[in-house]
Amino acid sequence: MFQSSFRRLELNCHEPEEITMWLLFLVTLCVLSCEGWDDIGYNFLIGGDGRVYEARGWDRVGAHTRGWNDVAVAFSVMGDYTNKLPNSAALTAVHNIIDCGILKGKITPDYKMYGHRNAGTTECPGQQLYDLIRRWPHFDPNKPVRPTPAS
Repeated sequence: MFQSSFRRLELNCHEPEEITMWLLFLVTLCVLSCEGWDDIGYNFLIGGDGRVYEARGWDRVGAHTRGWNDVAVAFSVMGDYTNKLPNSAALTAVHNIIDCGILKGKITPDYKMYGHRNAGTTECPGQQLYDLIRRWPHFDPNKPVRPTPAS
């Protein structure tokens, strides 16, 4: 069920894929109509169904983190991870899309990983998910520093 101060919408979904597609539809609808953007700000969205949904993709600058959009690729795992972790399908998808980016030359093999909160004022990605990614090998606990352009 999606609930806002304006209306209540019952989603009669029975499969995780249906729920994810409805969430994706609602997020896109809000971003396009409420914010006036031309697409979702993230490069990719990851559903609880383990699927990766392309938003801006590899080759378009994101609109996810002010000051970092042109030097970062951003993934959003759909859901609230304040008090719980994403399921294993979603976490596997995160690793797979990062590996894909490395293979395509879109992410450097020595990349640094940060949570959204490291570069902005937000609770994103939720405390439980943040605690998990802090243990991943490429996570950098230091304050992010913008890379210098290659000469």
